[in-house]
Amino acid sequence: MIRKHAVFAALLAAGAGAGACARALPPPGGDPDTDPPRILSTTPENLAVVPAFRGPIVFRFDETISGRGFSNNLVIVSPEQGTPTVNRDGSELRVRLEGGWQPNRVYRVVVLPGLQDRRGNQRRVPTELVFSTGDSILPTAIAGLVTDRITRKPVPNARVNAISPDSIVHVAITDTSGFFALRFIPMATYTIQAFEDRNRNRRMDPVEPQATASVTLTSAQDTQVVSLELLARDTLPARLTSAIARDSMHAVLTFDDYLDPEQPLGDARAAVFQLPDSTPVTGHRLLYPHQYEVFRAAQATAADTIRRPPPVAQPDTALLPTRELILLFERPLPPETRFRVNVTNITNISGAAGGGGSAVFTTPAPMPAPDTIRRDTAALPGPTAARGRRR
Repeated sequence: MIRKHAVFAALLAAGAGAGACARALPPPGGDPDTDPPRILSTTPENLAVVPAFRGPIVFRFDETISGRGFSNNLVIVSPEQGTPTVNRDGSELRVRLEGGWQPNRVYRVVVLPGLQDRRGNQRRVPTELVFSTGDSILPTAIAGLVTDRITRKPVPNARVNAISPDSIVHVAITDTSGFFALRFIPMATYTIQAFEDRNRNRRMDPVEPQATASVTLTSAQDTQVVSLELLARDTLPARLTSAIARDSMHAVLTFDDYLDPEQPLGDARAAVFQLPDSTPVTGHRLLYPHQYEVFRAAQATAADTIRRPPPVAQPDTALLPTRELILLFERPLPPETRFRVNVTNITNISGAAGGGGSAVFTTPAPMPAPDTIRRDTAALPGPTAARGRRR
């Protein structure tokens, strides 16, 4: 869960760009300019109410804007209405909107990081302008983090759409920490779409990692926090690709797709047969890797005859998806013997059921007995015998 005070701090920081003031220019012949362009003013002013506004929106910077890396994609307009047209004019950016600015709407116009001056100094933070064409500007927000479901890492530059019941689309882009904020939007119940817009068509395509949620703003000062985990949709079931016996008591089963360790295995089943005559082997179960580690730790604790202090409780941590399951046996399998395992009813992380498959594994050779190792070691000549007695 995201802490609200951290979100509030991020929201304040997000709105600070439009209020930045000018810097004093260095005298001729002084140190080289390594600062990116700074915002001086905007038209209209931030948080202004301008009925019948015709535009264009103007961002004024303290130096000339370079054309390197410049494109319309550097500016987003929310709510979305066609494709904005962005023109450079010396130290100004002029933003026009297809179809014009609609009456009685609150607009957020954001210049994303990437704007450069002629020396290549690049802005690393966004600049936001909020204004109204007649509607009230409410201090509402839907904010949160977008992460990768597989790695749990933040996803920068992900697109977040908030779609209202009347199909108006409010837009935000995540920063380098995966944070986003949809601010000053009307009270309503929104369908939230977060996705990696890999083809830049501004639509959530089936092949793109994505997440959805529903969020309701219930008051004029409401802030809702949401966590979104992106995952590519996969309708194909997971298939068993290999099985490897690590010892006589367990084998590692590997699949071609991720499984969700936070979901119970449910109806997943494994049938094991000793080869070559396919004799059924009973007394086994399927576990996630983290469940197997808990089992091993419990065994080690039970075998430990030395009194130890109780373990310190560890904080809960999110479980990463896995491609592996552990096949645990109640009794040791015979060494250097081939087995076939058939797995059924596996559900992948996307919810596609009916996965499984068949694989063959061979148990390893037995380990040498500990006393044999000690006898072999004792038979080796020691350093004194090798050197002889010193006179």
